[in-house]
Amino acid sequence: MSPNELSEIDAIMSLIGHFGWKWVGLVVSNDDTGNRARERLEKAMSKDGVCLDFLIRLKDRVQSDLTDTKKIRETIYRSTAKVIILFIGSQYINYINVIFDPNTVHKKIWIASSSVSHIDELQYLHVFETFNGTLALSFQQGEIPGFKQFLYSLNPYTYQDDHLFTEMWRKIFNCTISGINNIPFPKCTGNETFDDTVLESYGTFNYRIAYGVYTAVYTM
Repeated sequence: MSPNELSEIDAIMSLIGHFGWKWVGLVVSNDDTGNRARERLEKAMSKDGVCLDFLIRLKDRVQSDLTDTKKIRETIYRSTAKVIILFIGSQYINYINVIFDPNTVHKKIWIASSSVSHIDELQYLHVFETFNGTLALSFQQGEIPGFKQFLYSLNPYTYQDDHLFTEMWRKIFNCTISGINNIPFPKCTGNETFDDTVLESYGTFNYRIAYGVYTAVYTM
């Protein structure tokens, strides 16, 4: 288990203890992240006298079917727990809009892991209604000296052999570096540059993950 997962679980238990919640539900992803979280959370709950009303292991969208979705909705709908912990891997985010419909889920207090902090990027109004007021954890955010200036200085022709970079450039500026005829985009001029509007629209000023890598490197 990574240090970040451990700290998130400790934070969740601190919230539960602070508000004195003793009857909660738990939804985890059916992967290593969810399994590790479930094991540690169940141990912590047992130690602190917190009872688990239900446990749902959330499959990804490919593995799930309508029967699974119906069972999950019914479990949450019938639950008397007012607090539900949601600890899932990031690949499960797009499946949330299918399962958690406000018409089938009563108002609950949700405590969510950091992966769910991006839920506002999902353009589904019923998701906003269901998760309105969610206590979502997030990575530490901070400024990386010189990082913004570095982004502004990037030029695709400096990294034209880097497929990931050229693909990113194509998606942002709708142009291609290679100029291959079968690609329906104009050839980049080389004068395209990042600006604040472009960076903000892609969340680049939200230096949470990058800042985590930065601090990890400089603390080694």
